[in-house]
Amino acid sequence: MSLRLKANLFFAVLIIIFVSIMMGREINNTRRSVWEEIEAANRVAAQVLGQVGVIYRYSDDKQVVSFLQQLGRVRANEIEYRDQQQNLIYQSPPSPYKKDRFAPQFYADLIMPKVDPKVIVLNDGVITVTPDPSRAILDGWDELTELMISGLFALLITNIVGFFFIGRWVKPFETIREAIQALERGNHKIRLDNLHGKEASSIGNAFNKMVGSVNETIVAKEEKAKAEALLSSQKQFAHQLQTHIENERKDLARELHDELGQSLTAIRAIASSIDKQAKDNPQLQQSTQLLVQAAGETYDGMLRLIPKLRPIAIDQLGLEGALLDMFNRLKTANSNVQFSLSVNFSKKSEDIELAIYRIAQEAINNALKHANPTKIDVNLDETSDSIILAIKNDGQSPNQLSNTGHFGIEGMQERAHFLGGELSFEIHSSGGLIVQLKIPKS
Repeated sequence: MSLRLKANLFFAVLIIIFVSIMMGREINNTRRSVWEEIEAANRVAAQVLGQVGVIYRYSDDKQVVSFLQQLGRVRANEIEYRDQQQNLIYQSPPSPYKKDRFAPQFYADLIMPKVDPKVIVLNDGVITVTPDPSRAILDGWDELTELMISGLFALLITNIVGFFFIGRWVKPFETIREAIQALERGNHKIRLDNLHGKEASSIGNAFNKMVGSVNETIVAKEEKAKAEALLSSQKQFAHQLQTHIENERKDLARELHDELGQSLTAIRAIASSIDKQAKDNPQLQQSTQLLVQAAGETYDGMLRLIPKLRPIAIDQLGLEGALLDMFNRLKTANSNVQFSLSVNFSKKSEDIELAIYRIAQEAINNALKHANPTKIDVNLDETSDSIILAIKNDGQSPNQLSNTGHFGIEGMQERAHFLGGELSFEIHSSGGLIVQLKIPKS
């Protein structure tokens, strides 16, 4: 049901209630007026005829009838005169007022007062005075009919006028409803012009602001989706690039180990053989010894370089074995640093294990290079919902934590981000730094 129809029905109900109240008051006033008139007229007629009865008590019928004819009709009363045998001798003439018209019986029953007829006994007959309020009731019915017609006319006029004006008043709200439906269908560019009326104008302004906010939210979501898609693309590209780099490192490490390692071993063997044969040539023997030394140092440097390119131990021993192998090499090169390793970890994919290894490797190298620690603790723990790697050193605390210009830290963060993890740095008040990687399990 529309607001316009509801408003018209509301006014119609109000008018009906008002007319009903007025009709009730009219009926009540008519009942009281008829009651007072009939009672008074009946009392007067009874008193007059009572006095007449005393005068004409012993007179014959002709004298009584002559008097009654001269008296005629007493207002709102019917007079009958009957003899001792109840034969009708005289009846008052009917009222000429609104002749042959009567109110409906239901209305007459509603208005009719209960007044008993008056009986006057004469010597030769009986005079009966009966109240007749039909004319007064008819007047009340006519007034009530006029009120009903006026009420219906007022109802009709009010609805016509109300329908017209209410239609104009609610037209802006219909425009607002159509705009809301258009917005619901996906038209986010819709706007409302200035609407007539204080309330409609306020709602229209609020609607325009709401649509503006919705558009801003949609644009923000679209930009966010684009950014996420771009980030995902960049993330995928970074992963592919990192994978490619790792593969290249793996191939390079294998080539160094297999090809260069064998060549250096052959050079050392040949140089040693020449050295044995050049006992009589000190100058040549000195050169071959330098060659053997250089080949050995190159071989040792290659062995130190290979784990940095690709931790071969991770393929053979797994992540825990690779970390332990790295610790053994670091202990040899850094005898003044105490290393501690704790691992509670089950085998994972190559990407995860390699990323954890690289982050641990970078964090330890940074500590050894910049913090001068005496102790480095590495703890790798696996819980029901995440993998946590913590590298703690007791060295010098950095003045600030920033990855600007530090490609190692950037690489650590990129690896953590690719795994959906979080890399954090915490400086202890007592000195030292904790690097923590937390990777949620999918």
